[in-house]
Amino acid sequence: MSRHDDLPPPPPRDLLTFTPVPQTRHITGGWSAEVQRAFVAALARCAVVAMAARSVGMTPRSAYQLRRRAGEHSGFAYAWDRAIEHGATAAHARVLDRLADPDQIPIMWRGTVVGWRKKNDDRLLLGALRVLWAERRNMVPAHRERIARAEIYRQQCAEAEARLGPVVWPDPVEPAARKSRRRT
Repeated sequence: MSRHDDLPPPPPRDLLTFTPVPQTRHITGGWSAEVQRAFVAALARCAVVAMAARSVGMTPRSAYQLRRRAGEHSGFAYAWDRAIEHGATAAHARVLDRLADPDQIPIMWRGTVVGWRKKNDDRLLLGALRVLWAERRNMVPAHRERIARAEIYRQQCAEAEARLGPVVWPDPVEPAARKSRRRT
């Protein structure tokens, strides 16, 4: 194994401290809290939803359904976007490292190594150029926009709570009490 085969860095600890999406019913093999955290950790390693979902035994479709059910401002959606950002940043660093120091392939002659040849992976080069092209044109990936919106939303909520105090919701009125009030 070469240094290029090393695993990506583990996700930051604060990335996995989100509140999982509550389950409406308990299903064995479903999106439990542990599976949700494992999915976010896998997403932080690879930045590909399909790979991360399959690594925890789920489908990409069910992952997107869970995210939609959680809502845009949920902790799960925020962790999802931050995990993609972490994974993409790590992958970009690995690609640049590989482009700077390409693979060395041995040149064999009659069963012995007579030299070495350096080989760049053109797919990595094209991917790096695509990212560079997008950055030059100020094209922001969707997950970065969602992270920015979520941070603004969290800041506005914190400011409102500091200004107005914590929100206290009234107790819901029992349906029987509502009916009795109408008749009187």
